[in-house]
Amino acid sequence: MAIDAAHTESERAGLRPYVDFCVAQITKIVRDIGPRPPASDAELRAQQYLKGLLEPVADDVQLESFRVAPKAFMGFIPVSGGLLLAGVASYGFLPLLSLACVAAALALLLGELVLYRPLIDPIFPQATSHNLVATLRPRGEVRQVLLFGGHCDSAWEWRWHYLGRTAFGVIVGGTVLGAAIALPATLINLLAPGSNLAQTLGWTLVGFSPCFGLVMAFTNFGRVSPGANDDLTGVLLSVALAKILRDRGEALEHTEVRVLLTGSEECGLRGARAYAERHHDELTRVPSLYVALDTFRDLEHMAVYDRDRNGTLRHDPAAARQLASAARDAGFELPFRALPVGASDAAAFTQAGLPAIALIAMDPAPPRWYHTRLDTPDLLEPPCIEAGLRVMLALIADVDRRGLGSAL
Repeated sequence: MAIDAAHTESERAGLRPYVDFCVAQITKIVRDIGPRPPASDAELRAQQYLKGLLEPVADDVQLESFRVAPKAFMGFIPVSGGLLLAGVASYGFLPLLSLACVAAALALLLGELVLYRPLIDPIFPQATSHNLVATLRPRGEVRQVLLFGGHCDSAWEWRWHYLGRTAFGVIVGGTVLGAAIALPATLINLLAPGSNLAQTLGWTLVGFSPCFGLVMAFTNFGRVSPGANDDLTGVLLSVALAKILRDRGEALEHTEVRVLLTGSEECGLRGARAYAERHHDELTRVPSLYVALDTFRDLEHMAVYDRDRNGTLRHDPAAARQLASAARDAGFELPFRALPVGASDAAAFTQAGLPAIALIAMDPAPPRWYHTRLDTPDLLEPPCIEAGLRVMLALIADVDRRGLGSAL
């Protein structure tokens, strides 16, 4: 990523108070409210506090509620691990049951993790979560709607990731490899029970059973990440953008801006999905674009994420080009990247048929603090937050001047 030094000094002087604001507010939320699991009281308290920050700078601020099964998305992991173990246990004497268990485990893996479809939500307890929406209206006729924001909730800890990359790689990698072997193995065992190949594959699956068992404890539901970087950086960056627009005292000409601070992102993008479904018709009446702002920590890794949902979903190409063009206007040459594992809120909009794109600045490795107790305010990187502000201000100006999808 190249940075044009000509843009830095004057802009930094003007943006420094807003960067300091972001750091101070993130620190306050983590200190006073703490970790914010999906659909929790803490998630709502954070949104109510943010509502107070947005009301002086927005024309309208609303909390929208929706129902969600907060533990269903991460809960599919122990269910799938248990099904894989059941498939191994029944391999030798109930081959049809063994195949059915493995097939069900892989269907959950494909539906929940790869495609982000809420397959098992009905069997988990329901709760109420919220989206916080602040609207800044333009001076003239609304010709386009630009939405951006981060998610207010934080993740339940990834137990094996917190213990280090070796444990994470062995357990998760072993589970994925074992699951890939399990389907053909159980099918061969059904068609040719007792054959040498079926027996060899059966013992191979026994060797992977420890991984299947350990992956069931992947999510530590007793510990929640503070979420300072993921994603209070995206949240406060969005609030700061609204403050900048209002402090400048110049309403946009024809662009309605909506700051969308979602709930329940960490349980399968449920907040973004709820908002996209509820507002789909109005967001198709005029051109619209949603920009997910997620985790501004590693400036050297800042990129336009034009592919999402484990790399299987492509976002709007015009939106990707326009965001990259705006980044160049701000002095950054950003690459296009794919999210190799997981998804951003932008995926829920694209799945709903609404234009979306994601701006993310995080080492995709991922770092050990990601989704663990280590994601604390002392890890914040103000220059990265500033970079996000600069890129988004350039995008807002470009959209209002030339409309959506204007970059060549």
